[in-house]
Amino acid sequence: MTTTVSDRQSGTKNHTGNHSTERPVVVVGTGPAGSMAAWLLARQGKKVILLEEHASVGDPIQCTGILTRSVLKATELSEQDIDSVTAFVAKGTWVYAPDGSHADIPLKGDYVVYRNAFDAMLARRAETAGATLLLRHRFVGIDKDTGEVLVEKKGAAATEGVAATGRPQISDTSAHRSAILRIKASALIGADGPRSLVAKAAGIYERDDLPGGAGMAGKRAFVNAPQTVVRHKHKGIIEFFPHKEVIAWIVPEGPDTVRAGMCTYGNPAEAFNAFQKQYLGNDYRARTIGHQGGIIPVYNPLLRTETVVRPADPGAQTGKTPSPGMRVLLIGDAATQVKPTTFGGIIQGATAARCAVDALIAGDSYERRWKKALHADLAMGLRLRHAMDTMSDAQFNKLIRLCGKPRVARIFRDHDRDYPTQFGLRLLAAEPRLLFLAIKMFK
Repeated sequence: MTTTVSDRQSGTKNHTGNHSTERPVVVVGTGPAGSMAAWLLARQGKKVILLEEHASVGDPIQCTGILTRSVLKATELSEQDIDSVTAFVAKGTWVYAPDGSHADIPLKGDYVVYRNAFDAMLARRAETAGATLLLRHRFVGIDKDTGEVLVEKKGAAATEGVAATGRPQISDTSAHRSAILRIKASALIGADGPRSLVAKAAGIYERDDLPGGAGMAGKRAFVNAPQTVVRHKHKGIIEFFPHKEVIAWIVPEGPDTVRAGMCTYGNPAEAFNAFQKQYLGNDYRARTIGHQGGIIPVYNPLLRTETVVRPADPGAQTGKTPSPGMRVLLIGDAATQVKPTTFGGIIQGATAARCAVDALIAGDSYERRWKKALHADLAMGLRLRHAMDTMSDAQFNKLIRLCGKPRVARIFRDHDRDYPTQFGLRLLAAEPRLLFLAIKMFK
């Protein structure tokens, strides 16, 4: 059964007077990027429908949850907000070298957050601002004839999940376990992860139109990132292992609990098992209390992140005025806007969400906006990742030894690591012997 969503059914609040004919913006995904976009739109009085395919926001967990203090500015959250979802505040990190030595680097206080609680907080904020949050509603495509957004509502539980929030909802009267909803949207924001269904439905998932031998450049690449939660007495600091596969980590979650994870380009099973045995003990499996993780995209600036979808069948349009089409924008992991060095992306996703909303409000290019805000640092991160992927153990030993120098460690403590362009220049100024890494980056 299909149900067409009317303005009455959309359930969004009217904050700007009479705009009953305004089509909603549909945001797919309640990760930080999606909820940020929904909140920014809703607080400006726009109709917003925020879709989450699972029964709750924040599950399954697929992130380590380390945030620098720049998250406060990027998300406009208060310290009290962040404190309410923080498991641990890290005042330092040890970065290990292949020879077993480590650099002891102080931090101002990185937040290690409970990602499900963090995500839920951002979704609640969007809902409070006026967005309609629909749980167990899965984006399934775009009708090419009408340009409508197609959403699968997963049975009666979907109604219960949304009704529990006390807000109106999109609904139908079907007794079926699921139904397809059709939404006439002005814009569709894909914040639905690295294998974005929104990108696929809009025809911008990958590119095959690049000239010459650049075909592979238009494809998506990923790292595998398994993570476990293990009972383990930790050192009270974050531990990084940049020479283990792509990168590995042990992050405190509580007094006797850690999150251990690893990024790999291939199958992680053997390497991750060996890593946990070495650093958590041979009996780590008996102390494992949770499995998390997933895949993370590698930044690719050649991919398209916006398009316009117009109905293929003019007769399917309602009214006499031709449809202006529906803008489709990708943000966060869906747009590969992830740091290539550590594969974190919350700050970048929040920044992209702001760029997307500003572009929708102004009616100009989203891609131009986000590339101005993010590309230089992400491209620098790609060069640094290439250099790290090709470093020898001896070069890693040298790099870690230099990073442990007090003048370099102070740069890590006092300046923002989320923006490597300026951060890297400060490091070079503090320690010119790091020039070998810069040369390797640009080979």
